[in-house]
Amino acid sequence: MMDFVAKLWANPALQGASVVKKENQILGFIRENQAQLQAAFDLPAYFPGLGWDGSIRLLFSVLNERIVESVEPLLDKILSNVLQAEVLKELEFHSNEFDHHRIKEFIIKNLRNKATRDPYIAALETISFGLFERYIPKIMARHKVIHNELYRKDRMHSQPNVVCNFLQLASLFRPLFWHKFPSGSQELSLASFAKDPRGYEATIPKLQAVMVQEIGGVPERLLRAGTDSCLSAEVHPATGGSARLIAIMISRAGEYDPARKQDRGAESPDKSWFHIHRKTAKYYGFDARYLDELYQIASEEGW
Repeated sequence: MMDFVAKLWANPALQGASVVKKENQILGFIRENQAQLQAAFDLPAYFPGLGWDGSIRLLFSVLNERIVESVEPLLDKILSNVLQAEVLKELEFHSNEFDHHRIKEFIIKNLRNKATRDPYIAALETISFGLFERYIPKIMARHKVIHNELYRKDRMHSQPNVVCNFLQLASLFRPLFWHKFPSGSQELSLASFAKDPRGYEATIPKLQAVMVQEIGGVPERLLRAGTDSCLSAEVHPATGGSARLIAIMISRAGEYDPARKQDRGAESPDKSWFHIHRKTAKYYGFDARYLDELYQIASEEGW
């Protein structure tokens, strides 16, 4: 099965695609070719006697490990960058609150769960594309809507590089919105309370208690910037500036192609994306003011 998955993963048509797109293409291939695969897997050279259900469980298990192996080097690099002691100190966090090994093991465990894998990969790709590093210096220099909300709501009084670090680190806690955890006789997740502000607020302390057991705890300010980024700005008007910006940047990264070349005479990719989403901000739960400002920056910079 490892050889079979390796061949699927190495398909030339998938080279250059993101990890999520590779996985989705492979899953699509399996669905479309189930009858042929089922017959092949019953052959002596493959998995006779295991049955389709057993074979497909083995395939998913091997595919999960392939995904984790492909993502792990990027995860290591990002954790090393965002957990620098001097930057954490600037953010008024204690570096001993962040155990690199425990955080990595927790993320790896959640990369094996489809419900949280895609959000984690989205966060890692957003960071690796450098979208925060691209826009934050411009945002902080403009002293307009996004800067004002970062400054007033989120108490971000630091230099742009430190603000970037905070947003990148908070993005790694965004997937906790979908993380299911036991609470009494039931399983909870913040996602269950996305449209219930009171229920959401009551569940946050329970999630924090779980995080103490899992990784030693997460500063509330950081946790909320991550998980609140999954909330609609309209349904939850009190969400901070960091959360609103993270929501937009992670969504942008989902359609970002660093290798894409701009056609002559066409709108630049970021400018086009922000322009389109200004019209659909309410539907996606984005803050339209943020999209307006990001559109202006992308226009000025030719991004």
